[in-house]
Parts: sequence; C-alpha cells; structure tokens
Amino acid sequence: MNLGDIIAEVQPLERSEDQGLLLLHMAQLNQHLLSPWVNADGEMMPRLTLTEGVAQLYELSTAYRDHPILARDFAYMAARLARRLPPAGVKSA
Repeated sequence: MNLGDIIAEVQPLERSEDQGLLLLHMAQLNQHLLSPWVNADGEMMPRLTLTEGVAQLYELSTAYRDHPILARDFAYMAARLARRLPPAGVKSA
C-alpha cells in the first residue's frame, strides 16, 4: 500500500462557509434558549429569554455585515422570532 492509497481524496464541501456559520450559531442559540450554558470564561449562565435570543440574532446580523446574505438571514430570523414576543408590558407565564 502506498501513501496515495492511505490519503483520502479531498471532497467538495457539502455546505458553503455561510451555511456552516448559520448552522453553528443557530445550534448555539437553540442550546442557550433551552437550558443553562457555560460561557467562554467557564461561568454558568442562565438560559436565554426569547428577548435575549432576538437581540443575539440582531447582533449576529450586524457582526456578519461583510457577508450580506448571512446578515440578512440572521436579521430575518430575529424579526420572525420577535413576532412571538409578548406585547411590551405583558409578562409571560
């Protein structure tokens, strides 16, 4: 067996870089909305509220402004999620 037989042939990516970033951030956001999580400093953080999730999506849309389609997708998801928020002044159960 020679080295050429051992090294796997490089395959094209299944997803674009933007799609990978979108999936990564959405998986993290989903995890943070569902349960407590540990931040980069090792601190235990409470689960995010829906309002905080919307804010994070808008922040991501700004952070990725050099990727216009990705930024648009984050802004779109933030707007859709914001529609599920209770009206201002109304406390959710």
